[in-house]
Amino acid sequence: RPPSGSPAPPISLSRVDSRSHWAQQRHDLAPGYAYALAIDPSNTDNVYAGGDGGLFRTTDRGENWQESSTGLTGHVLSIAVHPEDGGIVFAGTGDAAFLSTDGGATWE
Repeated sequence: RPPSGSPAPPISLSRVDSRSHWAQQRHDLAPGYAYALAIDPSNTDNVYAGGDGGLFRTTDRGENWQESSTGLTGHVLSIAVHPEDGGIVFAGTGDAAFLSTDGGATWE
């Protein structure tokens, strides 16, 4: 972590190939740290990252990321994707556990 009062770096992750090799890409998604990462086992193009700035998802292996925090509260500390139904995603925050049944578009 940077010294207290310093801005945190943006979340910057990108998957390069199907062997789970990763390279850093700067996307300026949100200030803060990523604490959780999950790959959809039924479609590995779909990846979720969560942390201080909320939850973000990509459907193209990290080339483009979209914020996906509608309905979430708190820092995202954990993410899990259903092993057979990628539309079902769970997120844990410092406030509560959340469920999405639409691939992370909305949370309850």
